[in-house]
Amino acid sequence: QHLFVDFKTAYDSVNRKRLIEAMREFNIPDKLVRLTTLTLCKTMQKVKIQNDFSEPMEVKNGVRQGDALACLLFNLALEKIIRDSGINTRGHIFHKSVQIFAFADDIDIIARTQSDLKQAFLSMEKEAEKMHLTINQEKTKYMQCTKITDSTTHLQIGEYKFEKVNSFVYLGSEVNVNGNIAPEIQRRINSASKCFYGLKKYLNSNLLKRDTKLLIYKCLIRPILTYASETWTTTQKDENSLGIFERRILRSIFGGKQVDGTWYRRSNSQLYRALREPEVVKYVKIQRIKWAGHIIRMNRERSTNIIFLAQSIGSRPRGRPKLRWADCVDRDFSVLKVLNWKT
Repeated sequence: QHLFVDFKTAYDSVNRKRLIEAMREFNIPDKLVRLTTLTLCKTMQKVKIQNDFSEPMEVKNGVRQGDALACLLFNLALEKIIRDSGINTRGHIFHKSVQIFAFADDIDIIARTQSDLKQAFLSMEKEAEKMHLTINQEKTKYMQCTKITDSTTHLQIGEYKFEKVNSFVYLGSEVNVNGNIAPEIQRRINSASKCFYGLKKYLNSNLLKRDTKLLIYKCLIRPILTYASETWTTTQKDENSLGIFERRILRSIFGGKQVDGTWYRRSNSQLYRALREPEVVKYVKIQRIKWAGHIIRMNRERSTNIIFLAQSIGSRPRGRPKLRWADCVDRDFSVLKVLNWKT
């Protein structure tokens, strides 16, 4: 059970008085609390209409937009909400009924049962109201990850009615009820394709060197294509899709090849030799291996390390089981002939 919580105008609504109280409660040095208070005092704003500005208005709630402290202060407000809600943040979902993932104002409440989910949400919503944060019913979504089919389309919690979805974009990556990464990879390809067409006039230009064009691809297009690729569980079909998209870009950069006055379409091997660095599929595998190394080196009490090394309870269904992320990592290391990499 997942509930992806969204607040209405979260950064503009924080109760400054309770935020300062929370900072003192967290034993933050008084000097830092006073300096933070000064940045929030007598903040003014104006409304611009065409070329005219309104009279200055004092802002009494929220953190300052664009301020380097804004994200940190909101995290403190959210920490105060979760602590006061009584939700246990220690451990992980394997050994307890509720777990919360939160980054800035992106919150995911995970629960084993619907009743646990409702109870956790109501506790958090009560404390959020004290911080002047209001739940955005339209943007808050409910996702049920289970093999049992359910015809319900909404989740009712008190006065709130949340839409039930089969997929949700959380922290820039799409998660779905099937745990299938293929839709996310296709979404990445579509986003990178939009960027590619926006830059195509530069990639096709005769005024830029090939090295400059490759730099544009590596710095602007590939990061969009491979965002969060460290966590991907890729099949051969997924890798083929990534390779096809990259070769389309490389052919736009390198163009055709002229032999004895005749132009030929460059082969895949010729494109990769001209690229002079790992192709996108190998790049994804390198990123995955790097992330696996980070996980293994983590403190054994970190949830990421615990969940990765844990043994799931129960048996897998009949037939060919779904590919797991750990299976992909093992496959990547086997190609490198690295054994016992976990030790």
